[in-house]
Amino acid sequence: MVLALSSWADVVVNRITIDVVLQADGSARITEVWDADVGQTEYTELYKTHDTHTNGTIEDFTVSEQGREFIFNEYWDTKAKDKEGKCGLNPIRGGYELCWGIGKPGTHHYKLNYTVTHCIIPSGTENVMFDMVLYQADGMQPREVVATISRADSVLTEDDIVEYSVSENNTKAIFENGRFVLSTEHAMEEDDWLGARIEFPASAFGEIDRSALNTDIAPDEMTSPMMQDKNIEKYEESWLDKFWDFYDEWPLLTLFGILGGLIGLFYVVRKVAVALA
Repeated sequence: MVLALSSWADVVVNRITIDVVLQADGSARITEVWDADVGQTEYTELYKTHDTHTNGTIEDFTVSEQGREFIFNEYWDTKAKDKEGKCGLNPIRGGYELCWGIGKPGTHHYKLNYTVTHCIIPSGTENVMFDMVLYQADGMQPREVVATISRADSVLTEDDIVEYSVSENNTKAIFENGRFVLSTEHAMEEDDWLGARIEFPASAFGEIDRSALNTDIAPDEMTSPMMQDKNIEKYEESWLDKFWDFYDEWPLLTLFGILGGLIGLFYVVRKVAVALA
């Protein structure tokens, strides 16, 4: 999924182009160009949230602008003040945030490059599928988004696939010049998203390591952009994940709770010691 910072009165994204090139090993090489007008703003970064499948990762993430390569920070600090000319990955549950510094006010053309591994996954015993949300307008609504999906080793036509589906609202889809092209019909609204699910015969991606794609969730139980409710229990967070989520939201309350628990434990141990004395 995609998520941008809230309150974007001073940052306007005019157009995003997303080029997805599917590789024979089931990965995808993705290039994005963000055309944005930046005014005086208190915010220091843009970021895109990208969900990955169970075994998927994002690799080789780079950002550039007019030939200038941004410096990659292995550990991205979302609270850092100086982010101009820098980029990085922020791992989150279920994926990553792809982050980069906004820079000075003016017109910007940010170019993102990255690889998503294992984005082609099994679908039953005879097919495989590509299932990805390419942009979701939760926090920022660009005026136009155009995405192309192609193959690195051959053209992509409707005759090459088993079936496909795309996001229902504000989406135009067409096979054209060996590519599958998705585009918005008008400026995106908050609930809009752009994505596709394409099912291929398994023989179309002969280099996929199927042993690396083991998962407890059957492919036919998945839908875009979210799982069906019946599968939610299979993805329950651990108690440690829930603790850190609560701590991020209420750090002082968490610390007071821990302190109160320790004080309570102290009195219990003291009473037990007195009773045993």
